[in-house]
Amino acid sequence: MKGIILWFLMCLSAPAFAGNLWCYGLVKNVYVDKAGSVVFNSSFRNDYLKACNLKSDDTVTCSLWASMLMSAVTHNLTIRVMYSDNGLACGALNTYGTSPEPVYIMLNNEK
Repeated sequence: MKGIILWFLMCLSAPAFAGNLWCYGLVKNVYVDKAGSVVFNSSFRNDYLKACNLKSDDTVTCSLWASMLMSAVTHNLTIRVMYSDNGLACGALNTYGTSPEPVYIMLNNEK
């Protein structure tokens, strides 16, 4: 009986991890445009990705993400970005305004 319950719980939790993508690398550049978009260039994509928009997304989260990205550039630190269910590899993510929305951005104390 315990085995059946365990199997059932594992099946229920599998979708939580299905399709998630974790991208890891250095941040080369960050800019904020007039419209409020926070955009960064990272080593995992080698092109610009939109993190969020300071005017239309949660302003606290977006401001923190912008600060973390700028700190990564300043201190040459790596980041880890999680994207949900996009079906792509890190190097094939859509860029600029068509970038997928991150689930989280983590600042790593690693080089």
